[in-house]
Amino acid sequence: MAFELSFALEFFVGPYDFDGSITFPVDRPTSVYQAVMSLAEDKEKWAEMVETAFDPCDGCEPGAKCETCKQPATTIDPEDITADMVMSKIEEVNTCTDLRSPVSVWIDSEGYCTVEVY
Repeated sequence: MAFELSFALEFFVGPYDFDGSITFPVDRPTSVYQAVMSLAEDKEKWAEMVETAFDPCDGCEPGAKCETCKQPATTIDPEDITADMVMSKIEEVNTCTDLRSPVSVWIDSEGYCTVEVY
């Protein structure tokens, strides 16, 4: 079952996320920001997330004509996607799978890409 993200600000950005005391990746992230930064450390998983959550042509083969937008399909370089962009996407999607720990926060509107927050 899907739920709206109705949590305090500390759920999204923890009080110590920017003071340098946290080393990424974090095994059990306590904020969405920690989870996103931890995901960014795994280049393969980051690339898969970018392809799924940010692909404007929804999986069309690069160079082929997209059935949705009728334009040549493009790919996005995972290095062009920042943690801030992922945080914005999470805010836009505004969905999680559970309200208890761990909370699966959706990055894409279908829930294929998620991060876990404990």
